[in-house]
Order: sequence, then structure tokens, then C-alpha cells
Amino acid sequence: MTTSRTNHHSSSSSMLHMVAQYQKKVTTPIVDEDMDVVTDKKKDKNTNSLVKAETATSNISSTSTPLVSILFNINARGVTTSMVETIQKKLSSNDNVKIYTTTSPEEGTRAIQEIMQSKQQQQPRLVVPIGGDGTLCTMLQTMYDETTTSTDDENCKLPLLGYIPMGTGNAVGSVVGCKKKKKRFSSTTRQVVDTIQELITIAQQMEENSKDSNIMKKQQQQATFDIVELPILKITTHRSGSTATTKDEQYITFFAGLGFDSLMLQDYYNLQEYMKTHSFWRNYRKTFSSVLGYCVALATRTLPQCLERNAHQVPVEITTTTTAAASANKNNKSSSLWIDHRRGDVARPLDDNDDDSEEERLVLYRGTTGIVAASTVPYYGGGLRLFPFASLYPNQFQLRLGRIHPMRGMLNLPGIFKGTYRDFTEDSFGCLDFILSQCSIRIMENDATNENNKNDATTTTSSNKKNQYPVQQAGELVGACTQVCIETVPNTTARFVTLLPSRIIQAE
Repeated sequence: MTTSRTNHHSSSSSMLHMVAQYQKKVTTPIVDEDMDVVTDKKKDKNTNSLVKAETATSNISSTSTPLVSILFNINARGVTTSMVETIQKKLSSNDNVKIYTTTSPEEGTRAIQEIMQSKQQQQPRLVVPIGGDGTLCTMLQTMYDETTTSTDDENCKLPLLGYIPMGTGNAVGSVVGCKKKKKRFSSTTRQVVDTIQELITIAQQMEENSKDSNIMKKQQQQATFDIVELPILKITTHRSGSTATTKDEQYITFFAGLGFDSLMLQDYYNLQEYMKTHSFWRNYRKTFSSVLGYCVALATRTLPQCLERNAHQVPVEITTTTTAAASANKNNKSSSLWIDHRRGDVARPLDDNDDDSEEERLVLYRGTTGIVAASTVPYYGGGLRLFPFASLYPNQFQLRLGRIHPMRGMLNLPGIFKGTYRDFTEDSFGCLDFILSQCSIRIMENDATNENNKNDATTTTSSNKKNQYPVQQAGELVGACTQVCIETVPNTTARFVTLLPSRIIQAE
């Protein structure tokens, strides 16, 4: 997010005045929290960083491939220009490393294409993205697009990743993020430098292992780190245009959803845009580009909308297919699972039903819900463990429906954050959890969605958005959609190097 070097202090009355103004005026939401918001001052500094990055790596031969490629997203909340410059200086003489500094998704895409474009050269042992979840998923999107267009089997495997989370939510980083333990009195830059140096050492070990046939030596060297594989989600969003034409967009991600979470994210983006267009508040954007900003958006916009007109209630029809259920486990026709909280989280196979049986559809749910979200990682950002059953089943994801009232959710917030909240009542089903490999979420029309679309700043005409609702993926708002299709990418996983050692096998 935007970094401001000037410190200002405001009175409580000014703060209340800002909140009152924000409640009255909502502007068009920005599209990309992690990449698109940047001040002119930071851009100017980053221009010098880009030149230095090229100088630092100019001694790499065009016929060789560095062991480690590092990608900085200069707009990520935890990344500063001084951090990038310090790391560039420390690694300027290391021929095994190449550094890319990006200021936009387009620059990130070009950097990944450069890393993966040559089929004759060996890909780097390790790619190190430094930014937030949006940075990581944008990079994976390009990697996936590049590999799916290749017919060479050797290039169909995604490069190994050493993800250093420096964003706001860091949901994926909570699972597979690489960060050395921060030393006492040391800076964040020092912590990142130590992490990068450790990852370079690991890449060198893997390079040596590839030339050594001694398996015991490989296992001994790899005992200081671990490699974790995560399933990847492919999200296809459908939205109706003002004409008969429609536009579908695909995203590669680890989590996505709609409802209360996407509504709050839209309000958060609106708050950021409001501060961007008002000179007095522009200097406070860094302060509000954090959990504080989400809290302000939640208190001033999201909760009032939900309490006054149930804006978070989304009418949906969620379906999967019998073929998708069977493909996940060939020995079990109905391998799509429902987690029955009433029986102690028993995983129960979903039975076939007669509804639309000719299309081989299984209706999972039809009605209103406050949130419907899918993930292959347990966390949803900020330490929120919303998906306690994610990654327990290979090549599948957890789908969660939250049907409880927002105030009940606030009262149970500690349990929800820890991932221990369950609805044990016999027939209310306030929380529904499924384990799936594919599902389709179709947004149906009702008065609540109509009213929400009328207040959506992105709406051009209310008539063509009657059954649309904002959707988010990887913490990035993708706009209002009428239908969302979610599936795990077959035969492809994201592989991460983590600095946690492998499990113990034999105790001393």
C-alpha cells in the first residue's frame, strides 16, 4: 500500500469529521490493494531501485540461469524502497541471484514471463515472491498460463517457491511463509535479508543434491527445511453486461468468497479511495492500510448496512456434479463431503438427489447466506482461521457457508478466529462446511441484492446488476458477479519451501 514519509497528528474531532464524511460519500473502489496504490514519491524512488536492480544483475551471463529469482512488489504494505536498496547492495556480487522490482501487475507478469520463457535454459531452483497474497496469486496466474501453453512435460511443473509474506492479510503466508525469527533489536529489513540468505543456501543445497546420487546425504541436508504442496483453485467469474454479451474471467488463487467478507473489502477499498482523493487524509493512508482500516470500514459502513437492510444476505444456489464427486475418489461415487458438526465433525458423503439428475447435478444448498467462501488454506488473512478443514483432503478445498447473524458472529469472534466455532444445534445449520473438488455458486435475485447493487459505487445501471454481488479472491476485489465457478486445478500444485524442519522420525 502507499507509504508516506510525513507524520501528522489529528485531533479526535477531525477523525470523527472524516468518518462522517466517509459515511455520506462512497466512491468507486480501487481494484488492487496490493499493487495499484502508490504515491508519486514512492514511484520516483522506485525508478532508481529498478536501475540498481538491473546493475546488480548485469554480471549474469545470458546463457546461465540464476539459482534464485527474487520478485519485490514495491507496493506491498511491508516492502519499503530502503529495504529493496539494502538487499540489492548485499546481493549485487552474487551471480546466483537475480532481483526484479515491480510496481504493477503488468511488471510482475513480465518478470515471471522472463523467468519462465526460455525452454532451453533451466528454470531457477527457487522463485522468491516478496509481497502479499495478491502478489503471490498474480505471479502464480502467470506461471500457470505459461505452463498450460507449453507442450513440454518438463515445463508443466511450477517452479519451487520461497514466499516471504509482506502484505496486509498474509493468509497463505501463515501456512507456507518463509521468515527467519526476528533477532532482538533487529529491523524488519535485517529479518528479510536473513531469510533471503537462508533461501539462497537452500537453493545451493538442492543444486548440489541434484548432482549427488547419495540419498542419505540429500535427506540430511534437507532436514533443515521442508517442502509443502498446496492445491490451487481456479475461479471463473461470470457477470452480465449492459448488452447481450457476457464476460468471464479466470483467476488462479488459494481462497475466494462473497458475502460479508467481500462487502467489507469493498467498503475498505472505498475508504482507501476516499482518502486518496482528499488531500488532508492522503497522509494517513498508510495508517489506515492495515487492520485499523478494515475496522473503520466495518464499523462505519459494513455493519450498518448489514443491520439496517441485511446487505450481507446473498441468495445463492450452490451445486456440484456427480462426475466431480466421483473423480476425487474413484472408489467412492460420492466423495464430496459434508462436515456434520452435530456429530463431532464427522465427514459424511453427499447422497445423490433427484433434482436435475439428468444433468448430474447435486444441489448442496439453496437459500440465503451471510458468507460463502472456499479455500485450500486454513487462514483467511489477519490470523482468521476460517477454514479449519482446508488441506486435510488432497486436491480438494473447503467450502464454508456462514448463516449466523453478524452480531452473533461478533459475540463468537474469538472462536471464529481460532477455527473452533461450530453450530451444534440440531436444525439451524448456522455454519455449513463441505469438502469439494468443484462447485458452482449462482446468485439469485431478491430485494436485498437489488438494494445492495443500487448502493454499489461500481453500478452503472441497477437494471443490469439485479442479481450480482461483489466477489473477492486472495483479498482482492474482482467486482460484482452473477455466478462463480470454483474448482481445484488438476495435476498441479504450488510447492513452497518453508523454514520449518520436516517431522521427526526418530528421537535421540
